[in-house]
Amino acid sequence: MKFPYHITASVAVSSAVYYYTRSISMMVSSFLAGIFIDLDHIFDFIREHGKPYTVKRFVHICNTCQFDRLFIFLHAWEWFILLACLTWATGGDLLLTGVLIGYGHHMLLDALYNGRSIWSYWLIWRWKHGFDLEIAFGDTGNCKSRKHNTKSKV
Repeated sequence: MKFPYHITASVAVSSAVYYYTRSISMMVSSFLAGIFIDLDHIFDFIREHGKPYTVKRFVHICNTCQFDRLFIFLHAWEWFILLACLTWATGGDLLLTGVLIGYGHHMLLDALYNGRSIWSYWLIWRWKHGFDLEIAFGDTGNCKSRKHNTKSKV
C-alpha cells in the first residue's frame, strides 16, 4: 500500500482510538506507528540503489518496487506478536497499546494489498526464500521486481 494511503488509514484509526479511549498518548502512538513502520524501506533503497539519495527517487523506486530483494525488517508478523506480548505483560500500557494498534493496522493493510502469499509478511519465511521480491510479493499491486522494471533514472 502506498504511503499516502497509510497516512489516511492512520488518521482514521488513530481518530477512532481517541474517540473510544480519550487517550492522546494512545492516539499519537497509534498514528506514528501506523506510518513510521515504512522507514525500513530506506534500508532497502540504500542497499540496492545507492546514491543519489533524493526523496523523489526514493518514492519512485518504492512505488514501483524496483528491488530484487526486499528485507523490510519492520514488516513482520513476528514483531507484532512480540509487541502484543509486551503490551499484555505491561498490563495494556496506553503507549504500547497505541503502537500495537498502529502497527497492526499497517501490517494488515499491507498483507491484504501487497502480499502474494499468506506468508509474505513473515520475516522467517522471507529469509528462508532469500528475501526474493518475486517470491514474496510477485506482481501484486504496483510491485514488479527489476526483472520487469529498468533501474530508476529519477
